[in-house]
Amino acid sequence: MQERHRRQAPAWRRAGDFVAVACLAAGLTACGGGEPESAAAADRPAPLAQQQPLRAAAAPTQITAQAFFNWAEKAYSAHFYGPSTDGVASPFEYRHYQWPGNYLGVANGTVYLLGPLTNNAVIAVAPLEVFRCHLVINSCVDAWKAATLDGINVARRASGGVDAVEVASLSAAAQSQASYSLANYYTGGMANAVLYTTQPDGTLTAHYQTPGTAGFTGTTPSARAQTAGYRSDYFVSEVSGSLYGVLPSYEPDVPRCVTRLLATVFHRAGLLNPQVENIGVGVSDQVTDSNGFRLRVCVYNTGMRTTASPLPLTWSAIYPANGQTAVAATMEGEAPDPAPSIAVKGFPISFQARPGSTVSVESFQLADDVGAAVPTVQVTNREAPLLQASEVYLIPVGALKANTRYTVRFKGSAADASGRVPFDRTWSFTTAG
Repeated sequence: MQERHRRQAPAWRRAGDFVAVACLAAGLTACGGGEPESAAAADRPAPLAQQQPLRAAAAPTQITAQAFFNWAEKAYSAHFYGPSTDGVASPFEYRHYQWPGNYLGVANGTVYLLGPLTNNAVIAVAPLEVFRCHLVINSCVDAWKAATLDGINVARRASGGVDAVEVASLSAAAQSQASYSLANYYTGGMANAVLYTTQPDGTLTAHYQTPGTAGFTGTTPSARAQTAGYRSDYFVSEVSGSLYGVLPSYEPDVPRCVTRLLATVFHRAGLLNPQVENIGVGVSDQVTDSNGFRLRVCVYNTGMRTTASPLPLTWSAIYPANGQTAVAATMEGEAPDPAPSIAVKGFPISFQARPGSTVSVESFQLADDVGAAVPTVQVTNREAPLLQASEVYLIPVGALKANTRYTVRFKGSAADASGRVPFDRTWSFTTAG
């Protein structure tokens, strides 16, 4: 158990010694890191000196030095651990960690470091406000939404589509579902069994609400959107996912909500559908235990035209995009499972033609950097009715190799009442190192 005492700082650590100097350019992680090497990089907090402020809600809750100290010692436990002593040397508050010998300090709204970590130099790290999103739950929802929407549109453009425009009513509907999910489908940060059950049309119960339950705003995504005031002549679909803090007090990375959903089949199809013109984003958090483990639910409502696509039959889209880098080696878990016969699935590759057309596949192949064929399984709407006839997915059997350039070739055609167009596309992507 850590010791907590409050006392005056020793004379040689008087207030005048806490002089603001330049931040360490490399940040804390350059000094050895604050988490086990097994933690995924996307789940680690950025180095303290690299933390960026996010726009918070109006009338923000005041954040304290104590709250920051408690967060930092969990997020960067390699540097701040063991018995500690709290002290005051006006205008400074500090916490000294006896075993590593490091100090955390806050004065006039600025965070300071001192000790072996900084070669015993006093370092001004950043304004305390920079860490608000880590310290006050749901304080940066607007910024989180903006970050995740940007991630979706980057992927849509890269794949050959156009941006989806955020609509306030769709975001209101998505936010209601994010809050509803936390209240009704999760307990202690873990999903309830009902979350993964399916409706008669094959969609997950996770996208439905039950009348009379807490937070009910509409049974289906379309009903919730209309409750929020969205247009009734567009079809509304929904994509959602969740993240769980890997280590105590870690922030699940909001853009990674999108990254993980794009590493699937059905969820990617919903986000990259070229018929989608409007989108709404909902993000909700809850702290799930006394150590600060955090669950985050991300919900995206998409509004799309129900009339024929204006795209030409010659249009097509691919993902990963040509030249894309840092592609994940494996597919994220997804319910329902698009390829239950594959135990470990590599990152899925997709080809999409004009919505309303039917794709015929002559060959769809994946090769590694030496030209060796990668075993794969094709998934179309014949195997997975939730997909459209205009799209086909290629799922590698097993994880892809790290830091490897892969080449994809799709050969086939797309046809509708207006005719048939052949496709022969070759592109490449590189996996993360």
